[in-house]
Amino acid sequence: MNHSFNVELAIKYGIEEAILIENFAFWIKKNIANNKNYVNGEYWTYNSAKALEELFPYMNLKKIQRTLTKLEELKIFKSGNFNKKTYDRTKWYCIINSEIKAMYQLNYSSQEDKKALDKMSNEKNQYFSEEEENPWTKCPMELPKLSNGIAQNVQPIPDINSDIKHIKKTTAIQDTVNKIDPVSSQQKKISSSSSYEFLNNFELDTGTKENIIKLIPNLTEKKFSLVYSEILKRFQEGKIKNFSAVLFTALKDNWDIKPPAPVVDTEKEERQVKGTCGYYIDFYKCCGGSVEAVLQKFENDLQHIKNKDLVTRYKNKLLRAIRKEE
Repeated sequence: MNHSFNVELAIKYGIEEAILIENFAFWIKKNIANNKNYVNGEYWTYNSAKALEELFPYMNLKKIQRTLTKLEELKIFKSGNFNKKTYDRTKWYCIINSEIKAMYQLNYSSQEDKKALDKMSNEKNQYFSEEEENPWTKCPMELPKLSNGIAQNVQPIPDINSDIKHIKKTTAIQDTVNKIDPVSSQQKKISSSSSYEFLNNFELDTGTKENIIKLIPNLTEKKFSLVYSEILKRFQEGKIKNFSAVLFTALKDNWDIKPPAPVVDTEKEERQVKGTCGYYIDFYKCCGGSVEAVLQKFENDLQHIKNKDLVTRYKNKLLRAIRKEE
């Protein structure tokens, strides 16, 4: 499944905002074509924030809710509630920004058509009965069981299609659930003069590459390699499903990913420290010398040991052995 967004909208409003605009515009355009969900002069689509979280697994519930609120504040989306059941609080959304409407060709064919649709909408709102089929609420939805007339966990089931047609200047984020798609031989290579040429060394789809180059400035190979390795590890462990989307979000939001702690072979280290301690005990018995100098040589020889407590423990053991010889 491909999720896409318009790059110009992403630059102007944000990645998450552009993704939701793309999704809602697709369904509104489909409703225009099918003459569905026309209410109060606009075509609408709906989905709960929880359902959108399932549809976009790389955005959590709070981020989706914040993004929807922001789009309403920016006068891009307008929300409403046109559900038959009074207890159903699922929000409906339409796009009211004229530029975005034009971008996605969401305008109506003529004023006469709009007036006719307004009249039809008003008549159906007044005379619609529950036994009739309501064209603007006939969307895939699962109504839960009722307890004392109150719905439990009311939410629509997201209608996910794979035939979304990408508009011009749209870049795809590929859902790599089963594998990371390798870069195709036909995909255009990044110019050798680009500071992002190192991206060619990693398995990335073209859309993700273009997003990184256009929207994430001052990215170093060291930083990218660190984030890429950590996200790939989580993907291979099954902790994430959409590798490309999570990778891009981690880079965009500058996730604090630290290099993995080196794996320490504790048994090997103890053998090294123990052997060094024995060596300097024999050295002192044979040659004598300054106690401080022997201890300093012991520490210098073990600077590479990660477990400093182990070094301290054997240093004290060495000191006791030297004192015993004095």
